[in-house]
Amino acid sequence: ADKGQGTVTYTCKKVGTSASDGFFSLASFGGALYAGQFGYGFESQSMLYRYPPWGQVTPGLVGIGESVCALRGFGGAFYANTEHSGDIFRSTDGSTWTRIHDGRDGVIGCGLAELGGTLYAVNYDYQRSKNGKVLRLQGGAFSTVFDSAARPLYLREIVSYKGKLY
Repeated sequence: ADKGQGTVTYTCKKVGTSASDGFFSLASFGGALYAGQFGYGFESQSMLYRYPPWGQVTPGLVGIGESVCALRGFGGAFYANTEHSGDIFRSTDGSTWTRIHDGRDGVIGCGLAELGGTLYAVNYDYQRSKNGKVLRLQGGAFSTVFDSAARPLYLREIVSYKGKLY
């Protein structure tokens, strides 16, 4: 970096690859960087990679139909919201995962956000074009705090900004 000229030079370095179509999410947890995969036909293998060193997490997140769309550390645990099923998983070590929310087949789960010490997630039933939901983690499980019901409302992201969820 040449601060006198206002020029900053960046270097990009590949840390690893996967056999899938790419990655949808990145998050740090427990001193490592995690990458959530995107791709079809990988349900029998973990859809999660970790760095350093680069490698597929085992046993990892298995049975994911499309992608690990969002990852987030919260309250000493690590959470993953997944597409194509809307399932939400929790891990305390980044390797072993437990499904704590069953979004059903045909549901997209993507965003995760923290507001006021509470974790929120979004789901949308794309198969039936209804039920855009905001979910709240309470007592170790997610419950619905908003549901668009029969109205189609695809909620993909959720962000906390200045004391509100957007």
